[in-house]
Order: sequence, then C-alpha cells, then structure tokens
Amino acid sequence: MARNAYSKRVKFFIFDTIILIPLLILVILPSLTMVYISLISIAILWWLNTKGLDLNMLSRKCRVLLIGHLRYIRPSWRKDL
Repeated sequence: MARNAYSKRVKFFIFDTIILIPLLILVILPSLTMVYISLISIAILWWLNTKGLDLNMLSRKCRVLLIGHLRYIRPSWRKDL
C-alpha cells in the first residue's frame, strides 16, 4: 500500500463525512427549519470542500482571525516590552 493512501479521507458517496454532521443533527431534531438549516450548511461546507478548505482548516482560519498572527513565548502577564 502506498504511503499517501494513509491520508485519504473517508467519504460517503461523494461527500466528506464532516459534511454529513448536519444530517445527524437533523435526525435528532426533525423539523422543517432544521431541514433548511442543514441543507444550507451542507451546501456551504461542500462548496468550501471543493475549494480545498476542510473543516479543520476552516477552524484554524477562524481562530487566526480572532486571535491574530502573533504568538508570544511568555504569558501575557510576564511580557516585557
């Protein structure tokens, strides 16, 4: 088996498994509004996945937007500027 086969992502037909989490929530909380929310979120996650941005990278990108690019070695209460 080739080494790059270890990093292949699990798929359910053509969908990545992370995309199907809204369907799991829909099964737990069935309602018409939840159908719309899950379809919209599946469409957005699928579109992002086709662009190459999976859910892990999306969470990292959101964290960088909130926190910033700078990393400090010391804790904030021990900074000497």
